[in-house]
Amino acid sequence: METVSNMDKTTTALEKQLSVGEMKQIEKKNCAHMNKQTEKTKAVAFQEKHVHQNEKAMLETELRGNGSGLDALGGGGHGVIEGKMGEGEKFDPSISPLPSFRHEGCRRRMSEGAQLWSKRQLSVEQVKARQEKQMDFSKLYHKDLLPNEAIPHINTGEFLRQVVEELIDHVSMSQDRDEPILEFCHPAQLRGNFDLEVGEGPEHLAQILNDIRETTRYAVKSAHPRFFNQLSSGMDVVSMAGDWVTSAINTNMFTYEVSPVFVIMERLVLKRMRELIGWADGVGDGICSPGGTIANLYALGLARHKYLPELKHKGLLGHSQLCLFVSKEAHYSMKNAAMVTGIGINNCIPVETDKMDRMDPKDLEKKIKKCIAEGKHPLFLGLTMGTTVMGAIDQVKELAPIAHKYDMWVHVDAAWGGGALISNKWKHILDGIHMADSVTWNPHKLLGVTLQ
Repeated sequence: METVSNMDKTTTALEKQLSVGEMKQIEKKNCAHMNKQTEKTKAVAFQEKHVHQNEKAMLETELRGNGSGLDALGGGGHGVIEGKMGEGEKFDPSISPLPSFRHEGCRRRMSEGAQLWSKRQLSVEQVKARQEKQMDFSKLYHKDLLPNEAIPHINTGEFLRQVVEELIDHVSMSQDRDEPILEFCHPAQLRGNFDLEVGEGPEHLAQILNDIRETTRYAVKSAHPRFFNQLSSGMDVVSMAGDWVTSAINTNMFTYEVSPVFVIMERLVLKRMRELIGWADGVGDGICSPGGTIANLYALGLARHKYLPELKHKGLLGHSQLCLFVSKEAHYSMKNAAMVTGIGINNCIPVETDKMDRMDPKDLEKKIKKCIAEGKHPLFLGLTMGTTVMGAIDQVKELAPIAHKYDMWVHVDAAWGGGALISNKWKHILDGIHMADSVTWNPHKLLGVTLQ
């Protein structure tokens, strides 16, 4: 309030110093500026109306400004948007050429279609062509697509093309530094803008397409050049295309009979990864899992089965207490694995680290000896190459020999750091990883593979 008061006093003092004629000139300029701004608003509203109605008049609207014509067409881009109404044209905000959507926010999103096109720098001819080929999906439903649709499969083809176009728009905007990373809404507001309830009846395909737009609108743009959230690697377009292919084929991978190409592909990819780890001739085995947490659980299960195969049938009852050792900076999934396998979180023993957050070899051996003295069975050493917070790399060459001396399984969680293995410049930081009995490696981190 103090700032507002000081501004009022300054304005009054300035008015006293100006003549009546000067004040009128200033007032005249202000009125002209306000009228100009009103005309701009009318022009943009007029343009959006014609984007909705796919009318030729939109493409003939006179546009000026230091942005491109398509920037002004979409009401976005750079520079000032200017234009004028056509002769005899009147803007009627009550006109809604769109199908009946569940929320006003859906209509708002449709009005931004031209802005999306301008971000992709489409020509006027391309915009017009896109509009002309669009089908009216407001009267079509799931039952009008394959496998119910008769030949030719026009509905299915056009629907999928629309979906792809929406996704291409999202990918393009995600790479635009001028776009925000997130259009943030509080949960209650988001639920008001975007209907996520499961309805009783079917939705028409126009609503489905609009839901796709709303989903991408409120999604975090993880491919954005300024997105630096933890452990995310942005967007690799080829990987995304591969993800689309696997979704279209939609098959399980449990047998060659069901998925011949993917089964062979998995074997060859995993073999190559084992070669990069340093296991001679890629000897070994592997499996693709949903993520590092499950992979670490698999590793502990492997260790238990190798050293104590009878537990598969008899269980842990009657056997000496097992224990595992991990860095105090290790991922929490190791504790989860101890819980799930029945070993227990209290028997997942944290080992101290040095000033670089790497596991301390002396503290490791000290705690192994303590475990044995208490009548427990040291089973597993979990090392980390790329801790979640600091990116620390445990020194396998120093730590693995200690574990082997006590006949323990050595596992390396390289979910994050494993990507360095494909870099001639940085792979040396993972020296010794070949000494591990098992390795977790997440391609969706540094290798750019899409998340499952």
